[in-house]
Amino acid sequence: CFGHKIAGNWVAWGMNDYGQLAVGHTTDQLAPVDVPLLLTDTLYIDCGRRHCFGLKNTGHWVAWGKGNGGELGLGTHSHHSTPQNVSLLGTDTVSIALGAYHTLGVKASGAVVAMGAGGYGQLALGDGRNKLSPTHVPLLGTPTRCMWRLLLLCFKGLGRLGFLGFEFVWTASPRSHRRPSIFPTKRVARS
Repeated sequence: CFGHKIAGNWVAWGMNDYGQLAVGHTTDQLAPVDVPLLLTDTLYIDCGRRHCFGLKNTGHWVAWGKGNGGELGLGTHSHHSTPQNVSLLGTDTVSIALGAYHTLGVKASGAVVAMGAGGYGQLALGDGRNKLSPTHVPLLGTPTRCMWRLLLLCFKGLGRLGFLGFEFVWTASPRSHRRPSIFPTKRVARS
């Protein structure tokens, strides 16, 4: 877990077996400890199962923790217990959403990039392979927000969502289709 103090510094606690707390080692922390490697210039943190991304005030992204599936987007299978600059994302990535072993990023243009474990179709690339660095997702279109459940689910066009009154999501189907499937999941209130 991470906490952001009023003074602007970050604290972390909990499981740290892959360095996901960004404290420079892999010892679990039973109580909050300061994270000096995440200075006050880190505006936002999002975490998956054992990896995390942070947004710097410069617009650059940093990542740390488990990386054997490529979920850190660093082009390697390495784990990191300290924040690493994810230069391959650039500063035009405006949003990040992390799954258990994968990461999706949304560019300012609305384009989506995916990295990490893709064996169950989580990356929506249609090939079922892991990606070590951010890879453009041509099949997805332009989502407006993302969230994590067992697989990362991305919502299609907010205008259509409000107009139709349904929540549409993509995910790998239980029948092992490795392309995005769009299906209504539940009725939502119109905005």
